[in-house]
Amino acid sequence: MSNLDNITNKIQSEAKAEAEAILDRAQKDSHAYLEGVKAQVEEEIARQVQYAADKAEASKDHVMAGARLQARDQVLSAQQDLLNRIFDAARAKLQAMSDRELLDLVKARLASYAPETGDVLVLPLGRKLALPPEIPVEYDAHLQSGFALRRGGVSEKHDYLEILDFLRDDLAPDLLELVQKA
Repeated sequence: MSNLDNITNKIQSEAKAEAEAILDRAQKDSHAYLEGVKAQVEEEIARQVQYAADKAEASKDHVMAGARLQARDQVLSAQQDLLNRIFDAARAKLQAMSDRELLDLVKARLASYAPETGDVLVLPLGRKLALPPEIPVEYDAHLQSGFALRRGGVSEKHDYLEILDFLRDDLAPDLLELVQKA
């Protein structure tokens, strides 16, 4: 029986060694697998963190762009309000022009104007100017301020409110520049 014991012991010892080798290999494989999974998880975490950082940066850029647009809109709105107040004040001053001021402007224009028969000076309704009698005067309800000189069928209009409205877009940048310098 000793042979049988020896064989049994040998089989048990080989089985034990093989079991230990399998267990060792399983532990190494398990450890390698866990390290691989751990590396994948760390990579995924790093990707998620980077994604969140990128998304936060994009959101920040979006918010900043929106804030810049809002600030620009507020500046443009304030500039437009300022221009409206300037032009409203200019319109009010032109509409409130005294007869004396209008007469001086008409005389200055007539000084370089050689009147002919049939010429007519057109004034806004309600304006009475002391002009030489050789220049006939008519009144026009559509003329807001200033005057017009009519020769034949052609009118040379000096309606200051219309001129101001016509030049508004051209004057606006210069007015804003002057205001900013002041």
